[in-house]
Amino acid sequence: MTEHQCIACPQLRAGEPRIYERAQACEGCRSRLRSLLAELLEAYSQLELVKGSTAGARVSGSRTPPLPLAVTALDLTMPARVCVVRDTDGDQVGHPGVASVLDSWARDWQTYRPELLPSPNVSSLTGWLTDRLEWACDQHPAIDDFAAELRSLVGVVRAAAGLTRPKAEVKFGVPCRDCERVTLFRWPGSDYVECGSCPVLMTPEDYLRWTQLISAPEWRSWVKEIADRSVA
Repeated sequence: MTEHQCIACPQLRAGEPRIYERAQACEGCRSRLRSLLAELLEAYSQLELVKGSTAGARVSGSRTPPLPLAVTALDLTMPARVCVVRDTDGDQVGHPGVASVLDSWARDWQTYRPELLPSPNVSSLTGWLTDRLEWACDQHPAIDDFAAELRSLVGVVRAAAGLTRPKAEVKFGVPCRDCERVTLFRWPGSDYVECGSCPVLMTPEDYLRWTQLISAPEWRSWVKEIADRSVA
């Protein structure tokens, strides 16, 4: 098969893009995009439109002021295809709604693969895009732009929902089978253990076999040498 340079890697991971047999996007980036869509739906479901009250107990006879709206969350939950508000200089005011962003991508993908669009709500749109993600990673000419916008959107929605950024599970003390650096990790929801220093990908089964192999007595001195080198 013809090898391709992954065009989504620069948007989703540090280091050089992976060289992969499948067109446009490598397996690691495909898995990351699926998990980002699922993460977006989960974070969106936790958005709250009204800020919590920080005032003390109500004084008898006083009028309790209304709770302030969470403006960012309100922007993000606007229905799809609502006109974007802009200031006098033409710059966008606030954040585009999540449904609007997803709906614009669904409509864009439809121009390359004609079929019925889903209902313009976040749940239906994320499901529709997820179902067609493999096709988009193979054939859509702007899958890198989609990856960049999706990652940015997830960050905005998580922040508005008050959620902390998920952290990768670092595989401490386990050297990479290719570059020998101790930089293996796995993103939440990802199908692969990845290396932060080279393009290697391992399925959970591959990683288990690798750790079982290097735990054998004849490999222990090599693993210790790699660990000492990484600390130094």
